[in-house]
Amino acid sequence: MLISLPIWRIAKFFSCIAHTVVLLCIAGCLICDAQEKASSAAAKVSDAKKAPEQTPEVNPCDVQEGNNITPTTPYIESTSDDVTVVVQDLDACLKKENILASDLRVAPDGVLLPKILPISGPARQNYVKFTLRIDPYDRDDRARWAKIIRSMRQSNNGVPFTLANGKTGEAFASRQRIVINLYPNYTPYVFAGLVVVLIGLIVLGWKSNMLRDNPSGETDPKANYPYSLGRLQMAFWFYLVIGGYMYIWLLTGQSYTPTGSVLALLGISSATGFAAAIVDRGKISEAKNTRIGLENQKAALESRIQDMEAAHPADGSDLAKQILGKKDQLAATSLQLASTPEPTASRSKSFLNDLFCDGDGVSFHRFQIIVWTFVLGIVFIKAVHSDLAMPDFDATLLGLMGLSSGTYIGFKFPEKAK
Repeated sequence: MLISLPIWRIAKFFSCIAHTVVLLCIAGCLICDAQEKASSAAAKVSDAKKAPEQTPEVNPCDVQEGNNITPTTPYIESTSDDVTVVVQDLDACLKKENILASDLRVAPDGVLLPKILPISGPARQNYVKFTLRIDPYDRDDRARWAKIIRSMRQSNNGVPFTLANGKTGEAFASRQRIVINLYPNYTPYVFAGLVVVLIGLIVLGWKSNMLRDNPSGETDPKANYPYSLGRLQMAFWFYLVIGGYMYIWLLTGQSYTPTGSVLALLGISSATGFAAAIVDRGKISEAKNTRIGLENQKAALESRIQDMEAAHPADGSDLAKQILGKKDQLAATSLQLASTPEPTASRSKSFLNDLFCDGDGVSFHRFQIIVWTFVLGIVFIKAVHSDLAMPDFDATLLGLMGLSSGTYIGFKFPEKAK
């Protein structure tokens, strides 16, 4: 009977059977998957019912926002103020850490400050007090505070604030933050004073001879003498050291003695300016003495010739020949005197020309000392701003600066006047 059926009917029959089998398989898979999920969820619910409820563990050392006695300090006016830190349970914390209250340390921004000792209150009141202070003479303490201050500069809402175990250095958990007022209320006045000093240096250097060369000793107040590279270098380091000192004092509240290398740098710049003035005055003095000697020699020859001519010597006599010889000497002396102008102080052409040029144009020894001064000035400013300390220049670097200054002084001897 199947044979008598058309081929397409047979194919359609088997196709329907195949589709039915596929649909049944898919439905079976979905039902099995749903049963597995249901059984898994039931198992989880059963486990949850069996498991006891867990409460988060309370760490007695956690720093709190405050308690009914005092809050954790959120803001201080300077880096030398008192701060209070409240913990969950001070007595339990000390037992847990196996330390004394005197072993606690404050850690702004997670930076342990080992030199700041606590002033603990009663254990039951669960707070500790500290008096902040920067030790400007301790390199490690300065570095720690510099890191905190750098973070304060980059944040508008303060830095994390917590306690730490002074023995292990481990900081306790804390969500508290503290804002440190880096610049006291009188900062604008200090800044204004530094601006006044800078303007005073510029105006006096421009209007007076304070930063100019006048080796001839002239007293003309209106004369436009050239700027002195040595004196400008002295003024440059003077202002940088004053500004750096005041900046460190504002942030730390502590007076700070400049490092030995900074004093050495000031000494090099002062010695350079002093030696340059000595060389310039020596050259002027030598030129004056040369001219005075020629003038005296000329006057002596003229007087001697007059005395000899007063004797009315006969032509061809020995005395007449001596007179001719003296006249030749007088002519040579007069010519030499005419070629030796009277020494006077040079006049300024422009600020940059005075710094970089001598009588022959731009000179390398001047360019060299200007570049070294500029480079070390950048290093100085970066160290004061980042490390809250005047830099300790390496002995080799100071040696290079001294060599550059010595080269400048050495080349001033043959240097032509501007």
